[in-house]
Amino acid sequence: MTATLEHPLATVSAQPVALAFTAPAPIVPGEDASTYHDLRARIFDDAKPHGILEELWVRDVVEVVWDVVRLRRCKAWLLTACAQEGMRKVLNSLGEIQPCTLSMGWAARDEAAMAQVNARLAAAGLTMDAVMARTFEAKLDEIERMEHMLTRAEARRAAALRELERHRSTFAQTLRRAAGAAEDAELKLITAAAPRVAPEPA
Repeated sequence: MTATLEHPLATVSAQPVALAFTAPAPIVPGEDASTYHDLRARIFDDAKPHGILEELWVRDVVEVVWDVVRLRRCKAWLLTACAQEGMRKVLNSLGEIQPCTLSMGWAARDEAAMAQVNARLAAAGLTMDAVMARTFEAKLDEIERMEHMLTRAEARRAAALRELERHRSTFAQTLRRAAGAAEDAELKLITAAAPRVAPEPA
C-alpha cells in the first residue's frame, strides 16, 4: 500500500504554531516566558491568521508589542535603579556634607541613612518626586534613546497591521471576483442546459 504524503502546510491553522525558520521566543533573563506565550496566544486568537503570510505578520506584531512592553518596563527600572544618583543630587543641593555616602546608605535600605534622608527631605519640604525628577534629569539621554526605540517599535507594529489589513482586503476583493465569475459560469451552464420551449404556432 502506498503511503500518502501530507502537504507540509496542511497542519497550519489559526492557532500559533512553531515555524522552523522563525526565531525563538524573544525572552531575556528576568522575563516571564509564560507571560509572553499568553500574550502571543491572545493576539493569535484575536487575529485568527489564515496562511503562512498572515501568521508571520501576526508574529511580527506579537514581538513588537513585547518589545514595547519591555522598553517601558526598562525605563521604569532604569529610574528605580538610578534613584541613588537623583538622591545624591538632591542631598548635595541641600548642603549635605557626604551626599554620596548617605545616598548609598539610603539605596542599601540602611535604617539610619533612610531616617536621616527622610528628615532632610521633610525639613526642605521635598518628597520623592524631587528625587525622581533629578534622577530623570541625570538619565535623560538614556530615556530619550528609549523613547526613540519605542517610537520605532510602534511604527513597526503599525506597518505590520497595515500589511495584514491590506492582505485581507485584497484577498476579500479577489474572493468576491472569483465568486462572481463562478456564479456567472454556473448561470451560463444552467441556461445552456435548460430545455427550450418551442414557440406556439400562430
